[in-house]
Parts: sequence; structure tokens; C-alpha cells
Amino acid sequence: MAYSTRVAGRDDLLAPELCAAGVRFSAAPPAALAGLRSAWRPLDTQLEGGPAASAIRTILALRRRQPAPAALAAPRDCHRQPARADAAHGVRSTLPTASTAFR
Repeated sequence: MAYSTRVAGRDDLLAPELCAAGVRFSAAPPAALAGLRSAWRPLDTQLEGGPAASAIRTILALRRRQPAPAALAAPRDCHRQPARADAAHGVRSTLPTASTAFR
């Protein structure tokens, strides 16, 4: 959790590193986003009426007060397929591995 809070809101700095490590980005079309929101709506409604209702309302109010995040400008090379699916291009990443992320 410490790592996620340290890099929160810093996607612009992480994108080039992720790209160098072989990650590829793609944008979801508006219809796909609308579909996800629709699919999550029943769960949102359930949470808002459950024991965590007060916390959920607080989170939603905080979210409404924040500006919409800017679209992530992924590096141009991040939209192509890597030569090998398992290739990390020899780049050492500062991102935590699964074995260190939850210590």
C-alpha cells in the first residue's frame, strides 16, 4: 500500500517506465466505459445501502469535487506489440514485484 500511495496520481511518470518494460496501452472506447459503469451500478447501489453507506457517500462526494483526471499520454511506442510477449527489454523496473508489493 505504501507504494500505491507514493505513486498515486503519477501515471505520467510511470507510463514511460512501464512502456520500456514491455507494457502496452490501449484506450477503452466510450461504449465500453458506459458498459462497465452500467455493470457496476448494482454493486454501487448495494454498497450505498449497506453498512458502509456513510463511507461510500463520503468517497463519492470527494470524487465529485475532484477534476476529472487527464487522459494518459502513453508513449508512442507503447501502442505496438513487443517482439516477444515475455520480453521486458532488459529494463530494470522500480515497480514492486508480487513478492515485495505486499510486505
